[in-house]
Amino acid sequence: VVKRLKRKPLKAFVDDNFLKILQGKKKGLLTYSLSVEDNVREELIQEAFTAYMSDGVSLSAVAWNEQRRQALSLAIEQMLFPILIRETLQTLEVEAKDWLSMQIGDALWQHVSVAPWRARVQGDLIPFIAMYRKEYVSPLLRGRREELDELSDMLPSRKIRRWDLLWAVYDCDRRYTLLERRKRNLREILVEVEKTAPAALDDEVLSCIGALEVPHITQEGCDDVEAKLRLYFPEEVNSGRDTISGGQKRAQRTSHHHLLKKAGLGELAEKMGMSAQKLGENLNELGYKMHEPVDFPTPPEEVAEEFIRNDFPNVDSVLKATRAMVASEIAAEPNVRAWVRDNFRQLARISTEPTTQGMDVLDPFHPLGSVSAALP
Repeated sequence: VVKRLKRKPLKAFVDDNFLKILQGKKKGLLTYSLSVEDNVREELIQEAFTAYMSDGVSLSAVAWNEQRRQALSLAIEQMLFPILIRETLQTLEVEAKDWLSMQIGDALWQHVSVAPWRARVQGDLIPFIAMYRKEYVSPLLRGRREELDELSDMLPSRKIRRWDLLWAVYDCDRRYTLLERRKRNLREILVEVEKTAPAALDDEVLSCIGALEVPHITQEGCDDVEAKLRLYFPEEVNSGRDTISGGQKRAQRTSHHHLLKKAGLGELAEKMGMSAQKLGENLNELGYKMHEPVDFPTPPEEVAEEFIRNDFPNVDSVLKATRAMVASEIAAEPNVRAWVRDNFRQLARISTEPTTQGMDVLDPFHPLGSVSAALP
């Protein structure tokens, strides 16, 4: 028996299997990894590049296209993928826990809706419902399956006071409230940004406003908006955070993008011929290229000579720093992040590897066998 998962797609995790993987790692029986295969990664970058490249055939156009390709690859592979791996693993865990709570389906609301619901006001609401409204929610008060197994000498319908499913409803309400609060805070920051932002950044402000007003925006969508705000308006975002946290000032580190822009490389970055915002608009569901890049007539190596200074002593260092600046703008663009995220979750695979202890313990009959067996 091959005691491992091999490149299992994320969409296959529709139940609590990921929780079993986490349990196996916690017990030291296996390790796991989330990755995108090299050839698939290259195809993803190439697909994004078609929305970023120009159709020019001159030597200058080819050279600028190469700069665009390197900046795009840096943004996706080194800036976005590490973020998406952490984000996706957290999402898988939350979805697996939600799956456990969703097993009761529509009956959950039918049982809970008959009780008074003021979760954000009364901290002791769940114990109140479970103790004094149990005639309405009795099916939700049964013990966990593993606990019932341990109490096999008792009746399987024995009620134990853990109230997991009631707390699941409470947790959904809490998450929704946090999302609405975060959207409100971001709107307040945007109001301040609109007052102080230079005219040259009006498009960036408007794109943040538009991204925040997307119907059914999630916490991930808010992350995308905040990432762009932090890149272009770090002082306003930090000031807004300080206000929200009660006025306590915190030391903030100047971003690499801000330092490069201050060094004057923004002018060279503009010569890439297409902004990150326009690239994001090109990465639409229809695959329609709304914007074409404008190729600067002079090759990038010649233009870079004008920016050589102590911090950037040669052409290569100038172009490398400029690509990093452009890549950070691409990686902070909400539409680009959403596009890469959607494709990443379709293409990413999870694999498990048993530890030395796991090789001796795991088999098809082990409780964690379903996450340690190879896919057919």
